[in-house]
Amino acid sequence: MKGHITYASLSSHNRKEQSPKDDYEMLLYTVVDLSNTLPWKSIKNSNEVRTHKEDVRTINRANFFNKLAVKALGQLLDYLDALSYFDTIDEDFIAKIINEAGNEIGEKNLKAALFDWEVDGTMRRDDAIAVPGDGTLGESVSSAETMDK
Repeated sequence: MKGHITYASLSSHNRKEQSPKDDYEMLLYTVVDLSNTLPWKSIKNSNEVRTHKEDVRTINRANFFNKLAVKALGQLLDYLDALSYFDTIDEDFIAKIINEAGNEIGEKNLKAALFDWEVDGTMRRDDAIAVPGDGTLGESVSSAETMDK
């Protein structure tokens, strides 16, 4: 097996030669892990991890993608699974799916994704750049004032 079992593709678990599609599968696992957590992350047994990865393709898909774009990311997983070793990757198609997923996620989580200074239009300088001893820590300044300094 090549790679860490947490992010390894199913092909890797099945001891098959890796192809470019496996890189995208590993990227998908990484994206899910950064946003949620992989259900198999704490499992050390490769066979159990493989079983979990097989399950997310069928019975546990919605739970796997959780608050992410289930439809778009599921479509990406289906596309990758349909590819054979010698197939050429349609990177434009993958980019389209990723953009759709980003739009779907962005619409759901726009408010949560805002930085604290974007919510009310003000920013405390110490939230942006804290310079000890310059006397400005804790001051509330507008974005324009911050740009001038």
